[in-house]
Amino acid sequence: MTVPLKDYTLFTPYKLSESLELKNRIVMSPLTRARCDPVTHEAGPMQVEYYSQRAGAGLIITEAVAISVQGFGWYGAPCLYTEAHRDSWKPVVEAVHAKDNVEADEQVPEEVSVSRLTKRRREEELPEEKHRDLAQIMRSYVKQRDLSAVTTLKRSPK
Repeated sequence: MTVPLKDYTLFTPYKLSESLELKNRIVMSPLTRARCDPVTHEAGPMQVEYYSQRAGAGLIITEAVAISVQGFGWYGAPCLYTEAHRDSWKPVVEAVHAKDNVEADEQVPEEVSVSRLTKRRREEELPEEKHRDLAQIMRSYVKQRDLSAVTTLKRSPK
């Protein structure tokens, strides 16, 4: 027996909010690629290819992206706190949008609530950021969101 794909709920649109409707219910989870420029931490051709190949998903959640110097954590990880970082992500977003016809628009909380951090192993060092430090990082993120090309998705007018 053959069932047309259109009959599967997985392939039907899903309204996530008033301003966001996914074209299908497939969500690509964040997978850290660690393939950004190791010196500048900018996205490059590998990210363009990787994310555009996955543009068929209803929602793509990018790999972890450091939004401040304090947030950077591993070799080859991308950052997004300078104009150069922002500009490096534009080709990625444009490649995905070219295949998917979407636009970006972000809603970010003004403050962050910090829970107590615990160590997994005694030899690990934890950052010494306090609530105010983390709140400042989030405020910085809010200011930088205009630089950000990777944001919540909204349908483009047809």
